[in-house]
Amino acid sequence: MATIIQGEKRVAFGHYGFYQTHAGGDLPVIVRRTIGDPTCWMHSNSRPVLLQRERFKRAVQHYASLTPPQKWLSKRRLGDVEYIDNHGKTQVKMLSGRQLVISEDIHELTTTGHFTEQPFQVCIILCDPDYEPLKGTLHLEYRDAGGWHEVEGRELVLGNWLFVEVPGKMESYWVWGETEGWIDPDKPEDRNLSEAQLKAKHWYRMEAYVGEKLTSFSDPSHEITSVDGYVLKRGRYRWEDIRHGDATEYSDTLAWERVGWAYHSWVDWYSMMSRSIHLFDTKLLPNGCEIVSAALSIFVTHKIYAGLEDGAFNIYGCNPVTEDNICMYDYDNISTAPLSTSIPMRDIEEGKYSVWYLNAAGRAAIEREGITKLALRESHYDAPNREPEWEPRPQCYIHIYFAECDSIHQRPRLDIIYRG
Repeated sequence: MATIIQGEKRVAFGHYGFYQTHAGGDLPVIVRRTIGDPTCWMHSNSRPVLLQRERFKRAVQHYASLTPPQKWLSKRRLGDVEYIDNHGKTQVKMLSGRQLVISEDIHELTTTGHFTEQPFQVCIILCDPDYEPLKGTLHLEYRDAGGWHEVEGRELVLGNWLFVEVPGKMESYWVWGETEGWIDPDKPEDRNLSEAQLKAKHWYRMEAYVGEKLTSFSDPSHEITSVDGYVLKRGRYRWEDIRHGDATEYSDTLAWERVGWAYHSWVDWYSMMSRSIHLFDTKLLPNGCEIVSAALSIFVTHKIYAGLEDGAFNIYGCNPVTEDNICMYDYDNISTAPLSTSIPMRDIEEGKYSVWYLNAAGRAAIEREGITKLALRESHYDAPNREPEWEPRPQCYIHIYFAECDSIHQRPRLDIIYRG
């Protein structure tokens, strides 16, 4: 009769774990394995192991070649990577930064033979025809799946705009500018840039305007058709209820008030939401004239910004009940269609004017020989009806001056360039 002798149990590794020794210690990089890979783990010269080590080497080199902003962006990303543990179960590990990029690269090299596409950065100067930087806003958009999407940019110094999260390999890119007193050339070639052309573009030159300028202020006198003021809803409301209905407070005689919203101490309830209305007498504009550019300037005294990363403010149209005073019914008479580009809270400065340059829809809203009606509201949560997470107890509002403030240099004003 045969005798069965139990020998040493064979250990099978469940995934590839590659390590690179550096000053901070060993860095694990986890990648997906396929059936049969563990049998090659102990054979250091097997083809699968050699290929995997080569992919790891190339991925490390690719990460080292990234620009500092690309590495900084990778640290802000989190991603799930699947792997098989020693018990044969699929597990998920969350990685970020260098580990995530290298793991994604190894997977892409295995499946497609290419590296993972990383966003790139461009810096473009908004300038006049003589290459002198201009104060204004430069926009960058990309076309993907038939639609245009805007890339967030930041002005480093006068006219120098940096875009650090530009996705690669898009259908096309479009650069355009807005600045008071100058016209965007709107050339066809700037609407259909390739990735290589965008990376080579360092200047965006505006064209000189030929026209007249009209500056209009809201009137501080009560019962004048160019009134301004605020409408505010205060109490304890759910998000869907605080956005609609009638205001509980309103005024067209105060010098300043807040615009925005704030949480309530009760979970998932909100205590305040406020919007401002600004009417301007633009009767001096000739009927049929062309509005070349328009900018609404509102003086911000303070800002309160907590528990959020992406609050912002923008300009919208409005249709108040009357043109000579503010009433509680005007709370719901403010549009949600933006007339400018939102200004993030981090870019709003206290003790200074915030300037919104009106887009095509905003310029079309300017009344020739009439009253132009504009409004200010929070644009990341309030206008699009995007309820924030209550847990960090968020609040997002700014204090602004109205026409009743003491100095004309702090009153809301509308600057219009027109011709014809």
